[in-house]
Amino acid sequence: MANDNPYDNNYRRDAAEQPLQQSGEKFNERTAYRDLPWAIFFIVHVVGIIALAIYFGNKYRSDLHSESSFASPSKETYENLAIVLVGGFAAAATWLVLVRSFAHCLVWFTLLLGLAFNAVFAVLCFAAGATAMGVIMLIFVALQLLYVYLVRNRIAFASSMLEIATTAVSAFPATFVLPLVFVIVQAAWIVVWIIAAAFSLNSLNQSTSKDPNENNSGIAGLVYFLLLVSLYWGAQVVKNIVHVSIAGTVASWYFMYPSNMPSNPTLKALKRATTTSFGSICFGSLIIAIVQAIRAMVRGSRRSRNSVIRCVAECILGCIENLINYFNMYAFTQVAVYGKSYCDAARDTWNLFVSKGFDAIINDNMIDGVLIFAAFMGGAMVGGIGYLGARYGTKVGDDAYFWIVAGFFVGFILTLMAMETVRSGVNAIFVCYADDPNALNVSKPAVYAKLTSAWQARYPNIRV
Repeated sequence: MANDNPYDNNYRRDAAEQPLQQSGEKFNERTAYRDLPWAIFFIVHVVGIIALAIYFGNKYRSDLHSESSFASPSKETYENLAIVLVGGFAAAATWLVLVRSFAHCLVWFTLLLGLAFNAVFAVLCFAAGATAMGVIMLIFVALQLLYVYLVRNRIAFASSMLEIATTAVSAFPATFVLPLVFVIVQAAWIVVWIIAAAFSLNSLNQSTSKDPNENNSGIAGLVYFLLLVSLYWGAQVVKNIVHVSIAGTVASWYFMYPSNMPSNPTLKALKRATTTSFGSICFGSLIIAIVQAIRAMVRGSRRSRNSVIRCVAECILGCIENLINYFNMYAFTQVAVYGKSYCDAARDTWNLFVSKGFDAIINDNMIDGVLIFAAFMGGAMVGGIGYLGARYGTKVGDDAYFWIVAGFFVGFILTLMAMETVRSGVNAIFVCYADDPNALNVSKPAVYAKLTSAWQARYPNIRV
C-alpha cells in the first residue's frame, strides 16, 4: 500500500490525529492543559517581578524624577513620525504582496545577491592589497556557487512554500495585528523587569557593601543570573505565543479553508496559546532562556584572564542557542496544530528532522534570505520617506538625516514583523504537509497541485 506522506514512510502519527474528516480534533478547544506546572511557575515568577517593580518603584519614586527638563517635541515632529509610521505599514504591506507574487524570482535573486556581494568584496580586498582576505573571500564565493548549484532543484519547493504561506497569512489580517499588540506587551515586560532588576541589584550592592570583609560575589552572581533568566524567559514566552497563534491560524487554513473555516481563527489560536498550550510554551521557552542567560554571563565576564576560552565558550553557546531556537520553531508548531505537550512535540519534531531535517534547513535558509532582504528594503523605503517628509513635507529639514535613520528602523521592524508572520506560516505548512499532504488536496486542490509539483521537481520518484 503506497504511503501518502512524501517526507517519511515511517512517520509516526498520533492516535488522535485522524484524517481530514476528523480535523476538528487538531484544534480541540476542550483539550487538557499541557505542562500545567510550568505555566504556574511562569505566572508566579511574573507576579514576583511585578511585585518587586511596584515595591521598589514606590520606595525610590523620588529618585525616578529628574530635575532636568526636556523640550516638548514640535508639531512638525509628530507629523513626520506619523508619516514614517504610515510609510512603515505601507512598506510591510507592499513586501507581502511582492513576496507572494514573485517568490520564485526573489529566492533566486537573494541567492545570487549574496554571491555577487562576496565576489565584489573579494575584488576590493585584492585591490586594497589584502591578498589573504581576498583568497578567503574567493573560497566563500566558490562554496556559495556550489551551494546554489546543489539547491537549484529545491528552489521551486521553497518558493511555493513561501508563496502559499504569504497567501495564508494574508487571508487573516489579525495575524499582522497580533505581533503589534505583543510588541507592546514585550516592551511593558522589559520596563517592569528593568525597574525590578535595577533596584534589586542596587539593594543587594548596598547590603553587601556594609560588610566588605564578607565575600558575597557568589550570591550577587546567582541573583544576576536568575534575573537574566527571568528577562529572557518572559521575552521568549511573549514571542512564542505569537508564533503558536499564527502557526495555529495557518494550520486551520491548511486543513479547513475555505469550506469549514471557523470564525475568528486567529483569536481561537491565541486562546489555545494562552490557555491549554501555555504551559508547553513556558517549558520550551525556559530552556532557551537558560542558554541565553548563560551566554550573557559569559559575554559579560570581560575580566576573564583567558579570553580565548571565553570566546570559544560564547561561540559554542551561540550555536546551541541558535539550534534550540530553530528546533523550538517546529516544536511549537506541533504544539499549535495538535495541542501536544512540549516533550511530545519535541519528540515528533526530532522524528521529522531525522527523516527530512536537511530539506527543512535548506528550505528555511533560502526563505530566510528573502524575508531578511524584504525587511532591509522596507527599512530603506521608509528611510527615504522619512527624509522626504522632513525635507519637503513637515519642513524639519535640520533633522532630515535623523529621520533617515529613524525611518529605516521603523520600516525594518514593521516589515520584519510581517515577514516573521510569514515565517511562522511556512513552519506550519511544512509540518502540516509532512503529516497529512492529502488534507491539502481535499481542501485546496490547486494549492496542493502547485506544492506537489514543486516537491516532485526535487524528488521525481516519490509520488504524493
